[in-house]
Amino acid sequence: MQDFKSKLEELKNILSASAKEKMVGVATTADINNPPIIFGSTRETETTIAVTIILRDTSFVDEIINTFDGVADYFMIDPEVKNEAGNLESVILPKIKKSKYFIYKPNDFTVDSLDTLVALLFGTLLGKKVLIIGAGNIGSKIALKLCERGANVFLFDKDLEKTKTIIEGLNLVKRSKSLILASENILEGAKDADLVIGCTPGVPIIDKNIAEAMKEGGKIIDAGNRTVVPEALATARARGIEVLSLSSLGGYTGMVENFLFQREILEKPRMKNLGDCCLITPGTLGGKGDI
Repeated sequence: MQDFKSKLEELKNILSASAKEKMVGVATTADINNPPIIFGSTRETETTIAVTIILRDTSFVDEIINTFDGVADYFMIDPEVKNEAGNLESVILPKIKKSKYFIYKPNDFTVDSLDTLVALLFGTLLGKKVLIIGAGNIGSKIALKLCERGANVFLFDKDLEKTKTIIEGLNLVKRSKSLILASENILEGAKDADLVIGCTPGVPIIDKNIAEAMKEGGKIIDAGNRTVVPEALATARARGIEVLSLSSLGGYTGMVENFLFQREILEKPRMKNLGDCCLITPGTLGGKGDI
């Protein structure tokens, strides 16, 4: 417990020493390998600095709030229920007395990072075959995005019936002629695939058999942390398959910049009555004659 308190004080000192806007991210994780608490990396943008704490156990919440309330400008709280910690939003919000808060979704900026990475790797996805392993929050969302980019997407998960239900919903809302299909056999899904994405929650699933089944010169992306079996690396390299580990930093930076942009719009006076018309700011819907 002393190490935990010392680490909180260390992070508090990092924030206090910065002239930037200060944020404390408190998130949960679906990664089954994670301990009850993890201290993530310090993230900086041009105008903000943030420390991140990832929880599987809400018993740490009181100490976290006591340490940073009033020091941080914002608590950034992950509302998604991913593990036994439950809904952090309902636990944390009543305890914050001085700082402001912003509800954010780490999985969404992870998906944005992944989508952009794939777009840069391939340029166009028209006619490409993609296997996504893991039909959870991230896997399902990236399946929709890549399908709408024109990829033929195969989604695999150990719970086949649930996966089929998810796919049915995704195909109803997608905007593309390509389809998202269930892969009942993981090796069939990997056969001649241009891209395989591991979205399991820290479960090693991409093995040498998958690397052997893929198209030569394809790509593998570890999006779920430790989804690639070590022996698969040698097989992939021998076949000219690049193996990448996803960084979500780009998506995080974009999320923060969007937060700051939207906040600036809302904090400024958005309408001034000039009598016959109103002077309005960008982001405000005007009526006839408004300027």
